[in-house]
Amino acid sequence: MVGTMTSGAWATMLGAVTGLALALAFGEPDGAGASARNDRTVSDMAARVTVVPSAAYALTPEYRLSRNVIEEINTLRADPAAYARHLEDYRSYFVGDSVYLPGETPYMTVEGVSAVDEAIADLRSRQPMRPFRPEGILDWAASDHVFDQGPRGGRGHFGSNGRGPTERAANRGYRDGVAENISYGMTDARAVVIQLLVDDSARTRAHRHLLFSDRFASVGAGCGGHRSYGSMCVIDFGI
Repeated sequence: MVGTMTSGAWATMLGAVTGLALALAFGEPDGAGASARNDRTVSDMAARVTVVPSAAYALTPEYRLSRNVIEEINTLRADPAAYARHLEDYRSYFVGDSVYLPGETPYMTVEGVSAVDEAIADLRSRQPMRPFRPEGILDWAASDHVFDQGPRGGRGHFGSNGRGPTERAANRGYRDGVAENISYGMTDARAVVIQLLVDDSARTRAHRHLLFSDRFASVGAGCGGHRSYGSMCVIDFGI
């Protein structure tokens, strides 16, 4: 489902559940079940972010990951053809539909290398695009969803109060429309972006297309623990 260049980064991806790379539809029911380790991770993260915004939160791994995700997206947009080499590296670890990362337990994908090949061809055909502008309000809107959904182990774009991305952003003071990508199970920025680019099992490749949208100008991200999948990153795009 995902890939990155180093064995250390590869190891961050293995918390993903087979066949569930992303939230593919709005309003999906909450997931169930979790390990005690993930419960503790989510609780620790929640405790840290109750005091945000603060200098302390800016030092957390979750905050650094959210910044790295935005930087990685803008690196992708700056030169999509060059970014294809990261997908080529990921492809080299496939055997059939399974991915065998060095020293790690293999996992199954839905589409196998065909989805990776299609993504590589797509990136090679794309022209450079302007970067997204980081937007602090969208950071907090994205983080709101992480802190609501992560402890519950849910998935999808609607929170426990029924609010979607645009409503969440409006609650933070953002007055324009918002679109959203969500990655589950990844704790490495490149792995997050590759997951969204390959979009395994999502035939419309909507998550990839949003990364290359020219309708949206700004971006915010929030990352944290997830009860069922270990981690999640929410990426909100604003007009």
